[in-house]
Amino acid sequence: MKIEKSNILTSSQKKDILKIWNNEYPASLAYDTIPEFEEFLQKLKNAEHYTVDIDNETSGWITKFDRNKEKWFVVMVDSKKQGNGIGTELINALKQNTTDLNGWVVDTENYLKRDGQVYKPPIEFYKKVGFKITDERMENEKLSVVRVRWTKKPAHNDGHYPLTALPIFGGIGRIIAETILCN
Repeated sequence: MKIEKSNILTSSQKKDILKIWNNEYPASLAYDTIPEFEEFLQKLKNAEHYTVDIDNETSGWITKFDRNKEKWFVVMVDSKKQGNGIGTELINALKQNTTDLNGWVVDTENYLKRDGQVYKPPIEFYKKVGFKITDERMENEKLSVVRVRWTKKPAHNDGHYPLTALPIFGGIGRIIAETILCN
């Protein structure tokens, strides 16, 4: 699977992503036109886009952007391609170049997609890829969401965990434990 990174989406990518957006997200978040979707994209500060193309169509998209001095993201994968690791790979691509990520996630089955099917909340997916579910909620006329947050685990510049993280080991035991945990 090849992930492409860019700061600007092509017209074709926007069209494919809008189709996925409108098919996969709750109907209350749908955009009717490309210009409406472009208006949303333009509001994302310092956006970095990552896409996965399958059969010459964008099948997965994630974007990282700045909001209130924090890194936020939006991710989606075409339902016909879900379950193949695309979402996990896109999340991992973002994690490589940041220390934290935040997102708003629907956590109830109270919403319908445009096709009338119940929107299935992706909370378990986010837990699986290392996100914590916070107590922070946002509710408006479109939907109710919970904040998810991922924070990179601290490590020394050389990639080893700090010795203070291993207080139960002393002397040679600490050296052995550090070697085992860090290799």
